[in-house]
Amino acid sequence: MALIVTQIFHPGDRVITYNERHGTVVDVVWDDHGIDFLLVRIDDMSGEYAYELDEVRHHDEVPKSKTEGESFRLSKKPPVAPKKRTTA
Repeated sequence: MALIVTQIFHPGDRVITYNERHGTVVDVVWDDHGIDFLLVRIDDMSGEYAYELDEVRHHDEVPKSKTEGESFRLSKKPPVAPKKRTTA
């Protein structure tokens, strides 16, 4: 049996979003379907923004440089190469 580990976030946790914005978790919200969302206050933007759990990482989980690990990019789909143009 596989053990599934989920990230646990709490208000006050420092996070980095999928687009590399630094912020602080303000609240953890559950909707009617039991899906978790995080309200995050981004350091250099006003307001609070909702993120799904797979769109953020704890600040200390991000590699300090690209040589320490892969670049911090979260993507649900692998990148697709642009199509080559053909001339007729």
